[in-house]
Amino acid sequence: MDAPQSQSDHAPDPSALAARAAAAGAPARALVLLCGLPASGKSWLAEHLAEPLDAELHQSDVRRRELFAVPTGYRHRGPYDAGMYSPEAKQKVYDSLLADARRCLTAGTRVIIDGSFVQAKWRKPFEELARELGAPFVFLEVTASEDVIKRRIDRRIQDTTQPSDADWNVYLKLKGQREPLDECGENERLEVVSETPLDEVVAALAQKLAAQLA
Repeated sequence: MDAPQSQSDHAPDPSALAARAAAAGAPARALVLLCGLPASGKSWLAEHLAEPLDAELHQSDVRRRELFAVPTGYRHRGPYDAGMYSPEAKQKVYDSLLADARRCLTAGTRVIIDGSFVQAKWRKPFEELARELGAPFVFLEVTASEDVIKRRIDRRIQDTTQPSDADWNVYLKLKGQREPLDECGENERLEVVSETPLDEVVAALAQKLAAQLA
């Protein structure tokens, strides 16, 4: 999923226009949960889904830095599952994101939550929330080849503006923890390769969300 090329102010990006048109069939209130391993492309996709879906976006990497007052440019290089990545810290981040999802769905709006969510225990509260409130939801899992992921990680760790701390070792650790996204129904999950065009992703999401209301 390549970054879009720059466009003139007087020449809207055709793919963005197509994505907005595809979103027209989506319900007004919905939860989209972005799942995937580090550097899979999920955060790029989440950021580019927000506008066409007219959704509020909340991201775990950004929220973690906010909650733990991480200085700009700082990179966590301690042991995995320690410090701001300890189980208690992860719970704090996911609880905060869950509160945002509840607020948005209660207000009747769409919301996108972006995080790794490699284990069902982190996804389950969001599914339960959507079912409690009667809101359509889709768990969108983003994938990429390991060659692509390795190149992305190598580039990203050199960029101190990026909120993610994940390096190759973290990727391998999360890959080992990954649990299949099979706890929900066919209309409640979608897997895309990160090179999939944005308008196709939005169209598939809108279709699955609309199917839950049929």
